[in-house]
Amino acid sequence: MEIKSRHHLRSDAIDEIRETLAAQLGVELDADSFEKVELVDSEWDVVLVDGEPLVLYVEGETPEETQPFLTVKGANAYPPERHVVTVDAGAIQFVSNGADVMRPGVVEAGEGIEAG
Repeated sequence: MEIKSRHHLRSDAIDEIRETLAAQLGVELDADSFEKVELVDSEWDVVLVDGEPLVLYVEGETPEETQPFLTVKGANAYPPERHVVTVDAGAIQFVSNGADVMRPGVVEAGEGIEAG
């Protein structure tokens, strides 16, 4: 992957990431460094948290709806307390490689998670 740009985030952007992840997932990021990385051939912007790709921006229909979310590596480092889906062991490899989660692979889903 080729990097288009990389820069440190301002404190207000860091606060937004922390507040959104705390509200949505119950995750408290304890980190000193936040860098936004834009990739050439990707629609995703990644945030390096203390040098690790732990957060990405999920685009909404409008720029205001774009929100930070944990990467798989981020979820392993900071396990979410809310909005968690457990998949069958056979689905882990495929989901880790980017596959969509299908109903037959879902073993358990947290409260408030709906189909669709």
